[in-house]
Amino acid sequence: MQEDLHTLLKTEMTRTVSHKFDQVMGHEDVKSILENSIDQLSRRHLSAPLLLCGHPGVGKSLLLEAAAFKLKLNLFVFNLYCLGSTTYGGATKIDRCIKTVFEVAASYGPSILCFEDVDVLSKEEDIFRMGKVELLKYLDSESEGKMVKDNVLVVGATTKPWNLDTEIVRLFKIVNIDLPTLQDRILMINRYIDGSNLRHDLNDGDIVNIGHRTAGYTGADLLVFLRQVCMQELQLITKAQFFKKVFIEEQTNNKKTENNEPDVSTSEAKLLQHCCTNNNHHQHMELPNTHDSDCQVIGNEKCNSSVSMIEKYVPCESHDEGAVQTTFLDLPDDQLWQEFHLTKKTLDETLFLPSITEDLKKQMAIFYEKLHCSF
Repeated sequence: MQEDLHTLLKTEMTRTVSHKFDQVMGHEDVKSILENSIDQLSRRHLSAPLLLCGHPGVGKSLLLEAAAFKLKLNLFVFNLYCLGSTTYGGATKIDRCIKTVFEVAASYGPSILCFEDVDVLSKEEDIFRMGKVELLKYLDSESEGKMVKDNVLVVGATTKPWNLDTEIVRLFKIVNIDLPTLQDRILMINRYIDGSNLRHDLNDGDIVNIGHRTAGYTGADLLVFLRQVCMQELQLITKAQFFKKVFIEEQTNNKKTENNEPDVSTSEAKLLQHCCTNNNHHQHMELPNTHDSDCQVIGNEKCNSSVSMIEKYVPCESHDEGAVQTTFLDLPDDQLWQEFHLTKKTLDETLFLPSITEDLKKQMAIFYEKLHCSF
């Protein structure tokens, strides 16, 4: 039974790490703290468990993944909300569950062991009270030395540190992960646009303006915002009633990353496109042929004979030259051009309120104020 729990927890807790530090904008101080803690662990020096505190979506998980990736460590994540789950033996086996969690991390050291939602241990329910007692056994000074021996860095994560009691707080080194700065947001916007191979008419001033207007956004908010912008552009295709033929350079659709893999954001865009364009239930409509003189060239202003040009259909107005009345459902998938085009109008229409309210920001600020007064 113990062996089965060990195998189950290893499967459930193991995280695939692929993010790099340079893919996580900002938080340089947090990156440095993580690297230093792991370095101390490798030297068999005591390092206090870290507690990553930050609003949902600020990048706590991404930073841990990036640290594990850079330093070639295994990453295990256990959500403390799962304490008492019948999957792990029920409420009467919490001690065995916590013990096995640490054993799994130790078996595959060097590793990072992250406990998510540490704040639940301050709840009054018996399950979480027992979980706190068992976890504190492994975080005291004596057990901390064992973690060093087993080459395991223990990390906690919480979005509500103000709910933690002092007994838990005193055992951790508190690490604040704040909302992205203006510079971080600008970098994120540029990275997303460049990585997605998006056409746009935005200049540097426009990007800075978007950065200002997204103040208070978490990294996750900003990603949702940019994805919704792409969805708005996709709707232009799905709602269009007229299309025209254009010539585009074939190489513009073959952007690769350095390791020759498609960019993540490009793959996401293609997935959205695939959902709307792969409609095998309909018959493709025969479109009238148009002469080359009616086609628009997108790419270089002059056609280069060494560049392969391909024909595609794009949404247009009814009065455009070469316009054909049809819908995207009637166009063959391989003839529909779906490169997104960002405009200031679309960006303005897509902005939404930040997910982190002023009340949550105030509670976080009060927590750190009290913390500084206590130590």
